[in-house]
Amino acid sequence: MQRVLLTLFAALALATSGLADDIDDLIGKLDDKEAPAAANELVLIGEPAVPALIKALKSENADARSWAATALGEIGVGTAIDPLIELLTDSVADVRLSAASSLGELKAAKAVDAMGSLLKDSDDDVRRTVAYSLGETSSPAALEYLIRALDDKDSEVRWRAIYSIGDIDPNAILTMLPKLISDSDKEVRKAAAYIAPSVRNESVEKALSIALKDSEADVREYAVTTLGEMGAREYADTILEMLEDKSASVAKAALDALVTYKDRRAIPKLIEKLSSKDEADVTSSVSALGTLRDRRALKPLLDLLDRPEERIRLTAVAGLAQLGDPGAIEALEKLSTDKSQRIQDAAKRAIGFIKARVGGEG
Repeated sequence: MQRVLLTLFAALALATSGLADDIDDLIGKLDDKEAPAAANELVLIGEPAVPALIKALKSENADARSWAATALGEIGVGTAIDPLIELLTDSVADVRLSAASSLGELKAAKAVDAMGSLLKDSDDDVRRTVAYSLGETSSPAALEYLIRALDDKDSEVRWRAIYSIGDIDPNAILTMLPKLISDSDKEVRKAAAYIAPSVRNESVEKALSIALKDSEADVREYAVTTLGEMGAREYADTILEMLEDKSASVAKAALDALVTYKDRRAIPKLIEKLSSKDEADVTSSVSALGTLRDRRALKPLLDLLDRPEERIRLTAVAGLAQLGDPGAIEALEKLSTDKSQRIQDAAKRAIGFIKARVGGEG
């Protein structure tokens, strides 16, 4: 009852404030060159504009129908779902596309079947949009439609479907991943490598190992990342070679995988990265060296204590604590007079941590 009263009050306020006239004027501009600006203003008005926008979905002008559908998706009101579902059968492709896009924004699970039927649409852009929007619904019911879309003649439909399946349940296409990872289209291979579930599966691992040699850097990066997450140590030798990959992102992913494997062959490269001017590189390398706890890291980490950047010195102190080598204690004690109170406090904690660890191990 309270909601009904609020709606009535809103309608009364709308009628008396002149906003209704503004909305009508903006709706009238959805079929001309001012349509983008008009649609944006209607979105800013929000819920009071929804009834007029729903009515505009039946406009004789296709542009007006399309812009109205787009605006409704951006406003995000559930009452627009049913009218938008009806619009999926519009005779104009751009209108069907706008309706499907907005239903995705609205995460309209009830629209899955209606959108799924559009994966047979003759227009490539409509099918591409539907492949994405079905994923936005997060509905398991969308999987059967998306799996069928993996055979679409258009590669963009295929890779969009893969990402959408990944958002819902990547295990749904576990048996299909080897084929997809070897697809002729690089974007399809990239998507398949990206969403490959990080669970041990022989056929998927084999396909990913082949993808390590892919001509596309993104495919190699996603493949090595997934193999790292899987803990597939049998590919460590190949991944070690990838530390010299011409792509920096691939080389970093390979290094991360080796650290995940606790493979000490990564240590020389980690030590090399400590001289980087990129603080993020230094920080990640220090953390990895601390995790691996190899004594070769002691001197390089101690050298970092002489760097001028406080953040890097703090990172080095934390890394030395992780390393747990008593050989760091003397250098850490000297930090008790450091000009930075944060460094002093961190060094004191690190010394306590190392002593406790040495005592525990003794």
